[in-house]
Amino acid sequence: MNEGFLNILTAHSLWSVLFFGSTHFILYLSFAVYLIFYTTLYQSIITPEKIGRFVSVETTFHSMARLIGVLLFGFLFENFPIQLPLLVLLAASIMKLVVHLPFLKAQRLEKLECSPESSHSKL
Repeated sequence: MNEGFLNILTAHSLWSVLFFGSTHFILYLSFAVYLIFYTTLYQSIITPEKIGRFVSVETTFHSMARLIGVLLFGFLFENFPIQLPLLVLLAASIMKLVVHLPFLKAQRLEKLECSPESSHSKL
């Protein structure tokens, strides 16, 4: 990262708060949009009788992943320059996007097959 940028963040608390506040706002807004899609997806796939079990197992794995992430990024930020943890974050975000693209494509195809326009074209 640019030394001047880091100096501004460390020298002025207002800039630090604005930078990290806006960064968190963007990240959490993105997560909220993703969560809507994800919740809709698993609610349409999993039967209502088993949804409680799924959510409890998913929450357990999510909690474990958060703990591992905090430990990993704490270690990276303590022992390496700031660029490495940011590169790891970027790589993980790209991997998550790549993993979810097939699900997005399948969901779009399912919507197209179920839409009224597709049933009219079959007649």
